[in-house]
Amino acid sequence: MQDKVLKTLEFTKIIAHLQKHASSSLGKSLIEELTPKTDLDEVKHSQFETDQAATVYRLKGNVPLGGIFDIRSHIKRARIGGVLSPTELMETSSTLRAGRNLRRFLE
Repeated sequence: MQDKVLKTLEFTKIIAHLQKHASSSLGKSLIEELTPKTDLDEVKHSQFETDQAATVYRLKGNVPLGGIFDIRSHIKRARIGGVLSPTELMETSSTLRAGRNLRRFLE
């Protein structure tokens, strides 16, 4: 997408506003990677997902996302046989626990 269009849309302000509402560093980094979609099918799919998320929020309230950390580097190190620090183990444990809580919430 052209820089002029993004500037006109004040896209950087939108991204900054979204990041204020992110509950994890992983969420914030994913928001930084967002770009406007130009494919109609992608837009429709994203709107459907947003509608589903809004319905879950309306019916059940806040989604329990606390305790989630970006553990991608921890997983990579563990896969190659590296040793994780106590902090990395705690972050991994917390993220797994948060995943179980989220699964229960959605079920």
